[in-house]
Amino acid sequence: MRPTRFVLPQALKGIRQQIETVISPLTERFKVQSMRVRKGWTLLAKWFRKILAHTVWVWLNLQHGRPPLDFAGLVSVK
Repeated sequence: MRPTRFVLPQALKGIRQQIETVISPLTERFKVQSMRVRKGWTLLAKWFRKILAHTVWVWLNLQHGRPPLDFAGLVSVK
């Protein structure tokens, strides 16, 4: 049996790009790739906390009329 090449449907290509755009700040700001845990529950708690913080930041940006991923604008002093 020969392996077949996986082709992503055209409808999912735009969604994939949006997901990668959102995941990029998580890996950069929250240091997701370097989390060290010993138990599964600790990993889940850290993931949930980081995703909640990201969601709150996006919500705050939308409340202030800024682009959703402009996290630097929330902490800068004008």
